[in-house]
Amino acid sequence: TLNRVVTQVADFKKIFAFGLQGSVVTPFFGASLAADFRFASPDMVFSPAHCRHGLHPTGALPYFLPRYVGQGKAAEILFKGEPLAAAEALELGLVTEVLPADDFERRCVKALQPWCELPGEVILSSKLLLNHANRLGLKRYFDTEAALLH
Repeated sequence: TLNRVVTQVADFKKIFAFGLQGSVVTPFFGASLAADFRFASPDMVFSPAHCRHGLHPTGALPYFLPRYVGQGKAAEILFKGEPLAAAEALELGLVTEVLPADDFERRCVKALQPWCELPGEVILSSKLLLNHANRLGLKRYFDTEAALLH
């Protein structure tokens, strides 16, 4: 189910954003990286719970993370299992902006306003070009992940 959600987010034809608050575990942080934009509250912490539970990281985190931070930093984040605060996630380019926690949802919507005012065809064609290489790669990634579980 989560893989289907990640694929739908990655293939969504309109602007898609995640708002991240509090402790965000591996599958949801990975899924958020499929979106166009991610906003975090100052208290947001990515908690790589997969390490504590002896599981592989899910939510396509190993697929998307190297695209944002490079292979070496992605390996460090995935293997160390240390929490990653909102400020560091912003510095690494994993979140678009850190917004104040008060009235967080309204602030997220307001931050998206400039992009949502773009003509629909600009958004659609830009997303098609941005995600062109991801489509086939993401399917192959999920096939590999499924094979690990059998």
